[in-house]
Parts: sequence; structure tokens; C-alpha cells
Amino acid sequence: MLLDIIRVVKRKIINLALFINKPEKYRMNVTQESVVTLPDGRMNAKNAALYLGLSDKTLAMKRCDGKGPKYVKCGGKVFYFKSELDDWIASGEKISTQQMPNSTLAS
Repeated sequence: MLLDIIRVVKRKIINLALFINKPEKYRMNVTQESVVTLPDGRMNAKNAALYLGLSDKTLAMKRCDGKGPKYVKCGGKVFYFKSELDDWIASGEKISTQQMPNSTLAS
């Protein structure tokens, strides 16, 4: 039992030493992308999804289900105003995980 503990501690020390010597290998690759907003405050669906941290498809599904932020269509293209996206984010604020919608509790 004591030998097992020593092996585990030794393995953790070796892993820590590897991390200290080559931290770039163990870091997540994080990229920063810019959201493009038109002068009037609109952004297309791709930029709106990026702003919200959603995929394009997820935002499109929320739009089809009527559960997404308000949008406008102009020339057959979908646009979102940043203020509407911020309002939609704020409307979903929760204080705890116990504040679930009734529909999810009934499932």
C-alpha cells in the first residue's frame, strides 16, 4: 500500500517536472477572433454566433425554434443587433442551478 502511494506521488512529481520544462505542450490552444459589427450595430449570423459563443448551427436552430435572440432579415440575410444579443444573454441569467425552467423538470 505504501509502495503504491509512493509510485503515485513519484508519477505526479515527474508530470509536474515535464510541465515546468515544456509548458507549451500542455497548454490549450486558444485563439482570439474578432467580431465584425456594421456601423449601425448589426452583425451577421456568423459573427453573432461567435459573439454568443455558439456555433452557427446552434444559433440557427435557436432561431428556428423561437428560443434565440431577436433578429432582422434584410435582403434575405439574417442580422442581429448587439443590444438584442446582450438582452438575450441577460434574460438567461441564473443565480443557481436550481432555477431550471418548468419544462425541463417535467421531462
